[in-house]
Amino acid sequence: NPKAVSNIGALGLMQLTPDTFTWAQSKTTENESLPASDLYNPQINIRYGTVVLSALLREFGREDTALAAYHAGRTKVKTWLADSRYSHDGKSLYYIPFDDTRAYVKQVLNTKAVYLQLYGS
Repeated sequence: NPKAVSNIGALGLMQLTPDTFTWAQSKTTENESLPASDLYNPQINIRYGTVVLSALLREFGREDTALAAYHAGRTKVKTWLADSRYSHDGKSLYYIPFDDTRAYVKQVLNTKAVYLQLYGS
């Protein structure tokens, strides 16, 4: 639903918060300063959602960790990585303490596996 709004104020198809949208705009070469209302435009939302996900993949180096950061936030994931209850090596999470984030990561990775099985890489 391109008009979706989460309980924390994330907007559009890729559920970006206005703050994350502003941050994502700073990571591109377009130097745009778009209003948060543009997140309801699917093309803009997907473009900046992929900017965010790409940055998280570069930062964390692992799909599952990047997805956890996309869902729970970079700061929270960095805290988990520094905590031996959740990470043995400071790079990967063996346990995600938020139920909704753990379920989100599992759902995205399972859906990816289905798409790869159906359509290949």
